[in-house]
Amino acid sequence: MRLDGDWRLLFFPEAGLPVKHPDDLAAHADQVIPARVPGNAELDLQAAGILPEPFYAGNIRRLREYEFYCQRPAALPDRVGGRRPEVRQPLSGGDAAVRPGTIS
Repeated sequence: MRLDGDWRLLFFPEAGLPVKHPDDLAAHADQVIPARVPGNAELDLQAAGILPEPFYAGNIRRLREYEFYCQRPAALPDRVGGRRPEVRQPLSGGDAAVRPGTIS
């Protein structure tokens, strides 16, 4: 399963609603922009006109108080290596790998 391509970037202040499950992100759906994976949240925010040049002066510091999540619908194949895949945890961080039985 390829994970690169078009995603949605959700961002909101850390002091906002807690996110304990991917379904909790729906509460933040009004703060969504297109994103590319692989990519960079700062550049996605710049492309959307939300952040000026992120690597100039202190512009990147404006993001310190925000949480970022990338989201994309995906259909799991019926079988991978003879086993039925399942999602055991939400994807987090910048790396993800698909192995038979898991996405982590």
